[in-house]
Amino acid sequence: DDGARDFRWIAKFFREAEVELTGMQPAPELAGKQTARFNAMHDSTTLIVYAQQPSQDEPELADVSETAAHIELQLPVGMWQPSWFNPREGEWAEPTEKTNAMGGAQQTFTAPFDGDAILLLRVTQ
Repeated sequence: DDGARDFRWIAKFFREAEVELTGMQPAPELAGKQTARFNAMHDSTTLIVYAQQPSQDEPELADVSETAAHIELQLPVGMWQPSWFNPREGEWAEPTEKTNAMGGAQQTFTAPFDGDAILLLRVTQ
């Protein structure tokens, strides 16, 4: 129900994040065993994860779950700065993680709001 309402804010996300899709590659391996819920893509300096938060496993019956996205990622080497975008409201939110994440290892990120979420990670060094 209402799943497509996020679409109106996706253009705003890309415009404000100043992200181009040219050169981005799908990266399902970064989401480990969570590929049904988390869609990832990246280039050498940017990683984007769309976190679906379905209330049920059956898509035709699911609505958006009112829980925060909890994402475990195998980050590429580097220091990564997280940012969160709420695709239901079209707004950026302060990350719950106050520091950059070290790549080359598995890291956990939790959205600072409930429902579907977009996690944007950028290399800082």
